[in-house]
Amino acid sequence: MRLELFAREERVARHRLCVPPAKQMTGKQNFIDHTITDQSSILRFIEDNWDLGRIGSGSTDAIAGTLNNMFDFSGGPKAGKLILDPATGTVVSE
Repeated sequence: MRLELFAREERVARHRLCVPPAKQMTGKQNFIDHTITDQSSILRFIEDNWDLGRIGSGSTDAIAGTLNNMFDFSGGPKAGKLILDPATGTVVSE
């Protein structure tokens, strides 16, 4: 019974991930985020962005720092391309 429930939840989660995200996002320009994060923050971001809920009790995603501060969900204009010289790091073109 428990294995069947897990298999069903996995199918539902896969289906949800195939649906386009409800939130359009871009990275914030000229922004440094000081939020403490770790690898489980990526899992938390996915769970939050697609409304999947937490994995379960004892999972570190429940206490992980959020990545939401790094993104702009307003759907506004995006920054243009910035091309840097790979050797010097100086701006080649904007």
